[in-house]
Amino acid sequence: MRRRRSFLALGLLALPGFALSGTAAAEPPTDACKLIKRAEVKEILGKPVVKVKRLEDESKHAARCTWETRYYQTKKLKKLKAPFTLQLDTQSTESAADALDELRSSAADIDSTVDRVDGLGDEAYTHFSDLFVVSGDTVFQVGLHNFDESKDPSLDADKIARDAAEKALSRLEG
Repeated sequence: MRRRRSFLALGLLALPGFALSGTAAAEPPTDACKLIKRAEVKEILGKPVVKVKRLEDESKHAARCTWETRYYQTKKLKKLKAPFTLQLDTQSTESAADALDELRSSAADIDSTVDRVDGLGDEAYTHFSDLFVVSGDTVFQVGLHNFDESKDPSLDADKIARDAAEKALSRLEG
């Protein structure tokens, strides 16, 4: 069961040892909530979105948007009050430079859980079901929370992350 993981925005990355931080950029962070619309998240998740949460850390040039549903895939997740959720974190490549270098290095290691993904942005990587995409001067991470693929084999976390990333990219690059 996957419950919660750390993400790149606000200086946290899902990979142990990574921390996206560094020099602060002059411009405010890209608003993660503007990159994917609520109705698009409903379509991607197949569940209505009941809450949208925004976080921003200008010192790290980072922003987070979390779209929460009322869907609890298992009784345990319901007991934990952990609904099915999509999260998008954005950060400037400048402030994330060291962590991006580590991500690239991990992708080159055959024994790593980081894999390069072709066809998304300038470069993209997966780490389990999290998807990291670099486009221009922005890096973003898409993550799905509070699900158990063994309970629902039709749930394809990688496809959900890719669909969300493609929506975000269309606005970021558009």
